[in-house]
Amino acid sequence: MAAKQAFNKYLQKQNFNANQIRFVEMIIDYLTQNGVMDPGMLYEAPFTNEHQDGARGCV
Repeated sequence: MAAKQAFNKYLQKQNFNANQIRFVEMIIDYLTQNGVMDPGMLYEAPFTNEHQDGARGCV
């Protein structure tokens, strides 16, 4: 998958923790399956499963 390959290249230049990496992988998976995403979904399940604050909790 091209998106995950691009993300892996980006990871090599950054310092993310495991939760942050998993959060972005979930976004990639969602977009791959659905094509688009309303930004508000980042504050709903399954994205809040990683942190109760969704995107804000993963920074």
